[in-house]
Amino acid sequence: MIFRTYPALRYLLFLVAGILSSDKLNSFWLLAGAGIFLLFVLLSLKIKGLRHTVPVFFFFLGGALPLLHQPPAPLLHRAEGLLVEIGSYTETRPASYKATARVLAEYRQERWQPSEGKALLYFDRKVGVIPEFGEIYAVKGPFREIESPKNPYEFDYRQYQARNGIFHQQFLREGDFRKLGVTEKKSLFYYANRANVYTHRVFSEVLNTPALLGVAEAMIGGMRSELNTETLQWYTDTGTVHALAVSGMHIAILFWVLNAVFGFFLNRRKLPFIACVLFFLWSYAVFTGLSPSVCRSTLMFTIFQVGIFLRRSGNPVNTLFFSALILLMMVPAWIYDVGFQLSYLAVLGILVLYPWLLRKLRFRQRALQWLWEATAVSVAAQVYTLPLTLYYFHQFPNYMLLANPVVGLISMPLLPVGLLLLFLFKVPVAGFVLGWVFKGLIVIMNACVYYVHTLPAAVTYGLALSVTGVILLYGIILLFQAYLKFGRVVYLNLAATLVCCLMIWGTGKRIRQSRQAGLTFHAIPGGYGISMVKGRSAVFLSSDSLTRESLVEKYQLRNYYDALGISGKTTGIVADRSNELIRSELGDIFWVKAGNTRTLPRARYTVVSHNALDPGTEVQGTRLILDATNRWGYIEKMRTAHADVIVLNETGSATFALPDPEYPTGTRL
Repeated sequence: MIFRTYPALRYLLFLVAGILSSDKLNSFWLLAGAGIFLLFVLLSLKIKGLRHTVPVFFFFLGGALPLLHQPPAPLLHRAEGLLVEIGSYTETRPASYKATARVLAEYRQERWQPSEGKALLYFDRKVGVIPEFGEIYAVKGPFREIESPKNPYEFDYRQYQARNGIFHQQFLREGDFRKLGVTEKKSLFYYANRANVYTHRVFSEVLNTPALLGVAEAMIGGMRSELNTETLQWYTDTGTVHALAVSGMHIAILFWVLNAVFGFFLNRRKLPFIACVLFFLWSYAVFTGLSPSVCRSTLMFTIFQVGIFLRRSGNPVNTLFFSALILLMMVPAWIYDVGFQLSYLAVLGILVLYPWLLRKLRFRQRALQWLWEATAVSVAAQVYTLPLTLYYFHQFPNYMLLANPVVGLISMPLLPVGLLLLFLFKVPVAGFVLGWVFKGLIVIMNACVYYVHTLPAAVTYGLALSVTGVILLYGIILLFQAYLKFGRVVYLNLAATLVCCLMIWGTGKRIRQSRQAGLTFHAIPGGYGISMVKGRSAVFLSSDSLTRESLVEKYQLRNYYDALGISGKTTGIVADRSNELIRSELGDIFWVKAGNTRTLPRARYTVVSHNALDPGTEVQGTRLILDATNRWGYIEKMRTAHADVIVLNETGSATFALPDPEYPTGTRL
């Protein structure tokens, strides 16, 4: 049975189930249940029959852990002022410097009182102040709460930050803050941040373009503030974006280098060798920020090394599950982290599928065999991560198998050369040679990735997959692999049945999409936009600049259109400061943009931009919608004068689904 081969899997599944259900279960019963079953676990050490209750304890433990790790949201939006300490590496943005701050105290009711929590701070670049780790600032309040997503299927940034214990943010202009000093407590992360600053300074002197600097800092130090959007898109479209985040591949390369170096003069089975290797591995993990994938890889290597020292051979797959069990008990919120999920699935695919692929195909020529091994690693990882990749990103890199072996080959010398450069940069000859080699490797890698990115049909877009589709696809993968391993036809028949179910489900989804029709008035920060949907086609109406803005496409539209199965998208441009009547059988829309408008034509929808409609105007027989370009004072006047005003800044986008599937595609006259 699978649980006998991988005993850690049983406890991991119950723990994950408990974490996922913690939001829906009563906190008292979770804590009480965890306590009761802890008692049963202690008793099971002496009573053999009670051992089967241990997994249930992990379920209640999983439900209780998020409540213990996640403190209640602090009321920073009510404080008049705050005392904060910078607790992260500062990211450079186009208009600001972004940093995470730890709250020390808050000023409320004319006195300072101790407080806690974290917040995101954005320092205006015009002020010229770059915050550094450990600096203490007095900041004006109140802080703004991070807003919920305001468009359909938009990424929930509020929930993402809440799981990291961050609920507030603030943009700081001149006069909004004052530096008080630097903390006297120097934690381990303080020195890691100083190492990050040194890394940025060294790489900035060696690499002279943002494309090179961004890739170098992301690969070596896990810092992505210098990584521009264009370069990131190259790696995303080729399926090699994992190389730009310090991950298990980097830890594996570093482990191989450390193993070779210390293996020259130390016995690999003795404690001094293991201590040296683990010290440098965990030091690098701290230096790069202790991301979930780095912690996973470092912990696995730690378990393997301890097993070697104790002369006990472990099961790699069970070790993988055991490391996940430990990490989730330490940080239960990581179960929602995309990097954590994909990292574990990729390694699971490599451990389970990669050996089978190597046995089925071998080459006599060393070059071909090496190329096949590198390709097989990518295939094994991609098979296990494909369903989740489609679920989260809705696209597939068609030339992934071409790009990944090349990036993997270049990454192997790139990491040790980059780390040596940091140590020997000030040594005249060695620093120059290492810098030249380091720059050359990144130039070659970027050129290869860019070439693959420009190939025809490099990416297939719009592959949205629901939770149902993910479950069916994983069922097919696991059943087909069981057939390959055991050769029993029943597994193949079950896999074929799930394939039929997946096809029926997909066909039904396409039929529903072909009949959909409706209007969506989007909440775009500082802008406006309307989607007119008929079947699997959509027309996006907005200003000339917003129709060409890639960020609007990426954050406000793409997920929505993918969920609707939109295969044909066109854009329509509306004038910025003149009124416009858009006639369509989806419903006429009068767009008010000219100032002091006092009369309205008959239309099903009236959209107001730039405070253009006089509040005293008579409004009848139309839905009155205020987009994100209107000021709050004007919005309050409109609320006073008119009932049932839809304010997109508050409610988010407004969607009106039309029941009649026979509406033709919306057109603009």
